[in-house]
Amino acid sequence: MKRTVPYPAGGGTDFFARLVGQKMSELVGQPIVVENKPGAATNLGADFVAKAPPDGYTVLLGDVATYAANPSLYKKLPFDPAKDFAPVMLTARFLSVLVVNPNKLRVNSVAELIDQAKREPGKIDIAHAGVGNPFHLAAVLFQQAAGIKLNEVPYRGAGPAVQGLLGGDVHMMFVDYATALAYRGRHPEGAGGCRAHPAARTPGCSAGRGRTGACRLRGFASTTFFPSIVRSLTAVTLAGTSKIRSTGRYQR
Repeated sequence: MKRTVPYPAGGGTDFFARLVGQKMSELVGQPIVVENKPGAATNLGADFVAKAPPDGYTVLLGDVATYAANPSLYKKLPFDPAKDFAPVMLTARFLSVLVVNPNKLRVNSVAELIDQAKREPGKIDIAHAGVGNPFHLAAVLFQQAAGIKLNEVPYRGAGPAVQGLLGGDVHMMFVDYATALAYRGRHPEGAGGCRAHPAARTPGCSAGRGRTGACRLRGFASTTFFPSIVRSLTAVTLAGTSKIRSTGRYQR
């Protein structure tokens, strides 16, 4: 079986696909191969699955960009998310975390970050994993809620974006909690690393709340979801060629 990830290796989607794939392999009794097919804001990976044989052996782990944002952002897609895919399950929901490079952006709270961004509009770089990606949408909504202007820097996935952040190419980004936790405090001062702040939520805004000085913004919340889907007609195909044994294993 193949689990298609429409992002490069090293990001949260890739990490989670491999974590789930390992458990799936134990349940179905056969290896799960994770394939990274990044590009075009998940459209390349999604198109690959849309054209795969409807036999249940190719599963896409997409996100909000694949199923919601891209149909609105692109005039023409090589696939129809509503007609070409069949949902299997909601695999996970992730918290979004705002992370900064403390050597590039010396702030101790979200409130301080917002104040600096208002003093220097367009001078703070914020990375994201591609147009329409959940972290790009979080960045846009954050700017709207805070009334600030940041310089958006797109990457081909969260993995390369995180490397850009650690390398000091950008000041900050939104990313999933698992990725942020992996890099938080790993590097000593002066050698990269990142500092995490919780994604702001409602209501109001106050500085110095909690250990990180979290700033809560009215009208802002950021989470993302990862559904597993297959090509449409898969259920019809499997109904005539497969069976589920009492052990729960899938058998061709």
